[in-house]
Amino acid sequence: MVRKAQGKNEYVFDDFWDEVEKCFPIYKQKETAGGYAFLNQWGSARYNTAMQLICLVYDKYNNDGKPGEASEWAKSQMEYLMGKNDITFTERIEANEEAEKNGEVLPYSEDELHGSRSMIVGYNENSVQYPHHRAASGLTKCEDPDEHRYVLYGALAGGPGAQDEHRDITKDYIYNEVTIDYNAAFVGASAGLYEFFGTDEMQPTKNFPPEPTFSQGENGGNNYWVNACGIDDLNADGAGVTKVSLMVMTDSTKGAKDISVRYYFNTSEMSDISLVKPSELYDQAAVEAAPADGIISGPYKYDKLADTYYVEIAWDGYTIANSGKKYQFTVGFYYGDTWDPTNDPSYQNLKIFEEDDAFFGTGNEVRNDYICVYSDGVLVGGIEPDGSVPEKPEPTEPSTDPTEPESETAATTAPVPTEEIPDGTLYGDVNLDSKINVSDVVTINMYLLSDNKYTLTSEGMANADCLRDNIIDTADSSLILNYVAMMTDQSQLGKKNN
Repeated sequence: MVRKAQGKNEYVFDDFWDEVEKCFPIYKQKETAGGYAFLNQWGSARYNTAMQLICLVYDKYNNDGKPGEASEWAKSQMEYLMGKNDITFTERIEANEEAEKNGEVLPYSEDELHGSRSMIVGYNENSVQYPHHRAASGLTKCEDPDEHRYVLYGALAGGPGAQDEHRDITKDYIYNEVTIDYNAAFVGASAGLYEFFGTDEMQPTKNFPPEPTFSQGENGGNNYWVNACGIDDLNADGAGVTKVSLMVMTDSTKGAKDISVRYYFNTSEMSDISLVKPSELYDQAAVEAAPADGIISGPYKYDKLADTYYVEIAWDGYTIANSGKKYQFTVGFYYGDTWDPTNDPSYQNLKIFEEDDAFFGTGNEVRNDYICVYSDGVLVGGIEPDGSVPEKPEPTEPSTDPTEPESETAATTAPVPTEEIPDGTLYGDVNLDSKINVSDVVTINMYLLSDNKYTLTSEGMANADCLRDNIIDTADSSLILNYVAMMTDQSQLGKKNN
């Protein structure tokens, strides 16, 4: 301000190094309780790394090219950004608060609400995972909570706040944005720190960066799913409807124009199925991408289970998956019979809101594997009411032996642990609730479908091996399903074939 009043350029100094010497102690005074020099909330790491670069250049020209106090300070700040810190994980606190409000189990313990976090994407296992970066995320909108398609290795995220807190979600452009200016001084500071503190052991990582792990050929993945939320609109006399808002998602990069979605419901409480009417509330694709048009129809009988029907929405000729377009509808009736959504297969895990405003918000829809996705009538995403899941090719190495038979392309198989089978094994009771029903079919299929991300206990694994061949596969699932459908008796579960 003084220089400006004197008619001088406020960004040009008579003695730049003198200004640095004045500024350095001020920066140190701005350190948080965790030791991080915090100047401004929006992209705090850019200001921090810029001061690091200034301090390193200062020592280069004012300390005989050797690291001094300023460079040591810069080193400590970079170590903080690399993960030598104790960050409060704001996004996890928010997740706990949301779960508590909804009466759900808290997803994180107290110990999981803070810890080490690197602000450098891909630096280590504690690095930021959801930077605000469209291309790296592969998402259609930043509010999408799904995993990112690519790891943006080496990018510096926005940075922590004044209380050593950070919010690692894609939509947060204050804590988590990645920009050119955020990373400019970061690169310079990294070069300076290597010049002063680098060792012979610091060599480039071979074969870096690694190939993306999402790829299943040139068309990406094969997975489809639905993000959805709902609202119960029930009358005192027992009638009512379920309102559903959904979006179709995929990790495939090949567009499919024959996608449909089925919402399954149970009719055991009803006396007249003809009263059930599906009704469209809002079709964003039709509004914004005409002639695209989602057509809802039904109900149709699901032939694999009694008292089970579905309504179907189809977008003929339009690539609805990952379009970012919502489809909202109701299913049920407002008079004449009883509508109980709690026994509906697709109502499972449906995030329920009380106010219609939820349908107008962004990011309220969450993944629901019980609303199923079909391509030309073939199941490609979700879990049907009987536990059926999409067939999924198992990756194999190309065979050099022309006589070697081709591997099966059905659901994944998994070996049963070789430990001794626990006493009291109840074959078919995969979820360990002491009962054998369709929930066990769903549990085993989720395990097979998820590439072992969905785990079973050793007792659950033993119970799932109904053929006793030390392999868990779709044959075990089918045997449990046959028992549930009363097509076989319990003696066949766990019967070893010679």
